[in-house]
Amino acid sequence: MANFIGTRLADLLRGAPGDDLLKGLGGNDTLLGHDGNDTLEGGDAHDLLRGGRGNDSLFGGWGADTLTGGEDDDLLDGGAGHDSLDGGIGDDTLRGDGPGGIHGNDTLSGGEGEDVLYGGRGDDLLQGDAGDDQLYGDGGHDTLLGGDGNDLLLGGAGHDVLRGGLGDDAIEGGWGNDTITGGDGYDRIAGGRGDDLIEGGNDDDFLLGDASLDIVGGSTDDVTREKLGEGNDTLRGGEGNDDLHGMYGNDLLEGGNDDDLLVGWDGNDTLLGGDGDDEMDGDIPTDSSFGEHKGDDLLRGGAGEDTLWGGVGRDTLFGGVDADEFEFISAAESRPGNQRDIIGDFEVGIDKLTFDDDEYDPEIPAWTTLEWAGTTATANGVWIVVQDGNTLVRADADGDTTHDFEVEIRGVTNLSEDDFLFYL
Repeated sequence: MANFIGTRLADLLRGAPGDDLLKGLGGNDTLLGHDGNDTLEGGDAHDLLRGGRGNDSLFGGWGADTLTGGEDDDLLDGGAGHDSLDGGIGDDTLRGDGPGGIHGNDTLSGGEGEDVLYGGRGDDLLQGDAGDDQLYGDGGHDTLLGGDGNDLLLGGAGHDVLRGGLGDDAIEGGWGNDTITGGDGYDRIAGGRGDDLIEGGNDDDFLLGDASLDIVGGSTDDVTREKLGEGNDTLRGGEGNDDLHGMYGNDLLEGGNDDDLLVGWDGNDTLLGGDGDDEMDGDIPTDSSFGEHKGDDLLRGGAGEDTLWGGVGRDTLFGGVDADEFEFISAAESRPGNQRDIIGDFEVGIDKLTFDDDEYDPEIPAWTTLEWAGTTATANGVWIVVQDGNTLVRADADGDTTHDFEVEIRGVTNLSEDDFLFYL
């Protein structure tokens, strides 16, 4: 190994073929590695380091440094200061900040290959470019751009901007109010803590408002979800058959085109299905192991044959055009009086009111048996009462002929048995 050592001045150091060590020391130095597995250390001041061919290790040190890896698999460490790192061709590892707690606002570009980028502290720009890359923002208000390939993006602390680009990406915002866009491909996105804006983009996406991704081995194929934090999030599915889960907080979910699943979870949520045959759930059953979830939700189906389920809380439901189903699986979902749900656009002969005995919560009595009772209060019956130009649909779940369930159908006075479905 040949050693090339600079001075306290601005030096130009050129390596030779083979594995070289180049140390700039003080001054604004230029270090050129040549062929071989070289180690370049900039030292103090603002340095330019180029590795060339081979598996090189570049350390910027103090100052605003520019590091270029070149071909093959390189390690680039910016160190202290506002640094610019370009991995070039190969599977590279880029670190914006070195050890010691000194940080800067760094720019990291992976280039071609499967790269791993660590922004560190500071407001950093990370670009994966081509290949299946891993981008970790860490502290600061970072911008992470995955580029082509199946990428993993983790924003970390701060208000981050994350864009997956082409490919099937796994993205987590982390702490802060993040803006996340999946791009083309099947993306799995979790906002993390904070009030996040999440857009799936094209293709079929899976969006979680307040959650984290459990990454195993840094692979986008090894992703599970767990609850985390609370925020008022906005989730937009875009094109494709998307799954949107608001989780905790008062969330806005927009399905977009195609056949989407929208689940509000906890909080007072607004669910907009958009075009396509959508399923919208204001809450989610407590047997999901995520605890109790309820809220006063607004659900709008839009175009397509939609299934709307408000869950516990006083909900307002609009099916939109086409034949929609309004589903109820427990009397606890819509209590009489000022706790009842409201259906705003029920179309007689087209839409359906559905009573289903799906498992909900062992502490909340589910439907056991129900039958159509016309306009007469009946034990374990479902009957209607026309009042002020609206219809109240009532049901008795415990067999005492007194209604413990009620939903208001606005602007409808001519419901019949044909408008109901019973799956009990």
